[in-house]
Amino acid sequence: MKNITIEIPLPLQQYTEQIAHVELVAVNVGEALLALCQHFPLLTSHLVDERGEIDKTLSICIDRVNIERGEGLNTLLKEDNLLRIEIPTKS
Repeated sequence: MKNITIEIPLPLQQYTEQIAHVELVAVNVGEALLALCQHFPLLTSHLVDERGEIDKTLSICIDRVNIERGEGLNTLLKEDNLLRIEIPTKS
């Protein structure tokens, strides 16, 4: 288990009681997002689709590297990683 921080983008902070950063303990990205959704249930439908997969409009990055370059939700976390939920900007 690693201590990490999850950065919540401004549009999703309405579902996290306006909290921008959440510190928690997790082994991998999937576990971290599950813990986040358990703490903020209203956030769940904005992160995952009906199949339980990350919404395709979001990017999840660890220290600025997209998890898709690694093992997706199974990507292991390191102590003090910053996990960022990113919403692409509309052009």
